[in-house]
Amino acid sequence: SERQQATLISNLPGFVYRCAYDENWTMWFISDGCKSITGYSPEDFINNKKITFNNINHPDFRDEIFKKWQIRLPNKEVFKDEYQIITSTGELRWVWEQGRGIYDTNGDLLHLEGFITDITDKKLAIEALSESEKKFRTLFSEMSEMVVLHNLVYDASGKICDYRIIDCNNAFTEQTGISHDKAVGTLATELYNQNPPPYLNIYAQVGLTGELKEFETYYPNMDKYFHVSAVSPMKGTFATITTDISELRRFNDMLIEKNK
Repeated sequence: SERQQATLISNLPGFVYRCAYDENWTMWFISDGCKSITGYSPEDFINNKKITFNNINHPDFRDEIFKKWQIRLPNKEVFKDEYQIITSTGELRWVWEQGRGIYDTNGDLLHLEGFITDITDKKLAIEALSESEKKFRTLFSEMSEMVVLHNLVYDASGKICDYRIIDCNNAFTEQTGISHDKAVGTLATELYNQNPPPYLNIYAQVGLTGELKEFETYYPNMDKYFHVSAVSPMKGTFATITTDISELRRFNDMLIEKNK
């Protein structure tokens, strides 16, 4: 069990933490992955009282994060959110956090634990979709996340019935095994052999309203969990940015089992 936990932690695309619920989020444990995201080592957080997770959070988010934890903890809800941090070099990075409170048998809060991963590239891609096609194209080809562009398809009565893939990046073809030539121009019902196609209602709302939607899903064929962000660069079209969170989910499941 200890070896399995250590292996999962080392393979996570981010870092794991265990901390006190106080104004500085005093760290009791933080994994080595924190250095690649924050620039600080685990020892910096644990041994240096001047370096806390509270003061590396961007000031615009500090109070908001604390208030959200205050709302979720009494109901023993899982905390999920995106916010910015300031690294050791002064760089701003976007992170995604999932955490929970750990309670004793009487229901009293003992501490918090969870994991944090860097989503800066994803956030930049979403901004680029709205701001600059050229900027997006550069990110599009280089991103490790799967990015796919689509347009909505209507039936004879004017109802949205499908969507067509109009472009995809290298990460999509590498992770799914679907070639660029096969994907582009193909209806989702045909490509995924599913009618209606996956998440049609969500994507239709994004394409029509421009509202950003995010959700998590499991793909049985790949045996993987993904976090999907759907955004619309223009009406009638939408893009999906899909991040593999399988290792994070497995670690999360292990934490749940461990704390039963």
